Amino acid sequence: GREEELAYQIAKRGKEMKRDMETNLTGNYASAAGASATARACAGFEAWLTTNDFGGGTAGATDYLQGGYTAAGTVTAATDGSTSNLVTFTEARLKTVQASCWTNGGNPTVLMVGPWNKRVVSAFSGIATKYQDFDKNPPSGAGLATISTVDYYVGDFGKLHVVANRFSRDRCALFIDPDYVSIHYLRPFQVFNIAKTGDAEKRQMLAEATMMMMNEAAHGKYADLRTS
Repeated sequence: GREEELAYQIAKRGKEMKRDMETNLTGNYASAAGASATARACAGFEAWLTTNDFGGGTAGATDYLQGGYTAAGTVTAATDGSTSNLVTFTEARLKTVQASCWTNGGNPTVLMVGPWNKRVVSAFSGIATKYQDFDKNPPSGAGLATISTVDYYVGDFGKLHVVANRFSRDRCALFIDPDYVSIHYLRPFQVFNIAKTGDAEKRQMLAEATMMMMNEAAHGKYADLRTS
């Protein structure tokens, strides 16, 4: 058993809050100024992008609409296209976004994709050789391991670390330049004691954070991708 159940539950709730934050920070969410009865909210990464924002579509047709920063000082969410306009993530589409980011002054180093499109990237035609790794001290029954995944993509405009993210949307590939986006905290993670109920100990955990987008043109995305 656990020595300290309360500490274990606090750690679990902290991880839960961080997962919620990652889902919102990488997603397609509009900003909200907040009011007396509603909390303020920061915009998600997807919603910010307009300069290097590519949608789906077939034969040039698309019903995807950009979001972005408005004159009113808010960020609106993008409008997803219909499922009939979803496209396959290809190496050509990856190169299109990467080149656009570079032309506009960015140098993305992270390509963030969901589970389906991580496998799509690993199956690009340029990945022709499957490597084998030999374990010098393998456990019983082990020895050779076939490596068939792609963790880095090196293109004409830099190297991308291909990251599979279970919290970002699989239908959107995100090209991230870490020099031009960050997370800022108004109030860091804190735990407070609150009133007990009988013998039950209670705690309140809170954090207040936002995403700081320093230059949306440094990043890119390809939206409306197939996920199956």
